[in-house]
Amino acid sequence: MNDTIYALATPLGNGVAIVRISGSKSENAVCSLFSKKTGYESHKLYHGLIKDGDNLIDDAMAVIMRAPRSYTGEDSAELHIHGSPAVARKVMEILSGLGLRLAEPGEFTRRAFENGKMELSQAEAVMDLVSSTAESQAKAALEQLRGSLVAPVAQLQDSLTDAIARAEAGIDYPEEDWECEIADELIPALNEIQTRLQNLVDGGIQGRILRDGMKVALCGRPNVGKSTLLNALLGENRAIVTSVPGTTRDIIEERVDWNGLPIRLIDTAGIRSSGDEAEKIGIERALCAMKEADLALILFDGALPLTAEDEKIAKEACGLPALAVVTKGDLPQVLSIEEVFERTGLDAVPASAFNQDGLNALKTAVYSFFESYSPAEKPDALVTNRRHLDAILSALGSVKSAIAALDKRDLDCATIDLRSAWYSLGEISGLTVDEAIVDRIFKKFCLGK
Repeated sequence: MNDTIYALATPLGNGVAIVRISGSKSENAVCSLFSKKTGYESHKLYHGLIKDGDNLIDDAMAVIMRAPRSYTGEDSAELHIHGSPAVARKVMEILSGLGLRLAEPGEFTRRAFENGKMELSQAEAVMDLVSSTAESQAKAALEQLRGSLVAPVAQLQDSLTDAIARAEAGIDYPEEDWECEIADELIPALNEIQTRLQNLVDGGIQGRILRDGMKVALCGRPNVGKSTLLNALLGENRAIVTSVPGTTRDIIEERVDWNGLPIRLIDTAGIRSSGDEAEKIGIERALCAMKEADLALILFDGALPLTAEDEKIAKEACGLPALAVVTKGDLPQVLSIEEVFERTGLDAVPASAFNQDGLNALKTAVYSFFESYSPAEKPDALVTNRRHLDAILSALGSVKSAIAALDKRDLDCATIDLRSAWYSLGEISGLTVDEAIVDRIFKKFCLGK
């Protein structure tokens, strides 16, 4: 981290482009190419000209941010230039000539992490925030960036540190015969830690949906209106719709934002008995999508009686999070939502993709399923990252093992389990994380972040 780095922090082709610089040569670099040569106040934006010798490059703005009050914790700077690719290329060419190095993906945020400006969970939230497409995604990422997970994890680690110290006291002084006393003292404290960890795990499903989007699979036999409904929910003709059964042969996935909730709508092949090899593969993928979805919408043609094929598909959805949709409400109805419930056990809503009737009610029903993933008690923080959830699950397992060991008055095994739990939680903050994992995390970042 001794060298000074630079990169574009914004896409080219917009009105303004921002070039970020971080490292000990930041201020000298700005002074070399900017018309203002001295007297910079930290965090104050200056207007001037960028020149390459006598050659005028751009009319721009510059700001110096001196350590430690910068994003990376180092001396830093920004050049706010016009968004022309030609201007940006020339500015970066000049910076390279001054001995600066083009930053690697995520290197600014990595320096912030390594300089103690943020914990690893907050650094990961930066990328989540940048890539968010729905309001709820952005809100969850921003909360994590502001440290929503930092405090609960630190508190849990502090509690585990106290427990480890108490258990080790019994190990260090075996002649005092404190095993029973220490075990009786620690078990209630560890039960409390276990409850708090479980609470974070319980909120992990909802958190994962907010980060990755709620997978909603449209399933049913051919020609029940899956692709038509997909197009209506998207507001565009994304899927091919014909009167020929079996038009959809593969999975079609589209993302959409419903009142701030990210949804991944998945159109699937019609499920039926078929000798066509390609269609068979599509049907297998449809069944797989149904089982992996956060919610399967099982479609039934409201203009036709319920068939044995319909009931077979409903049976496949048994035990899964599923909702029935009675389609083609613009046509004379033969099938009611009451009959669907009686014969399949699935709650049902009517919907017409043709005249849009029932679509808002369907969206409301989908949102209700999302809310059903909420834990009974509001968690200390919403865990949106799979890596964090895995670490918490690991810590939870270790704490449970420690409690079991204390029940047997085995302080040695309990201490090993407690240290394992502490180590697992340290992977979230970055205290105990492997360098290879850190490398993998920051390689997912884009340049300039």
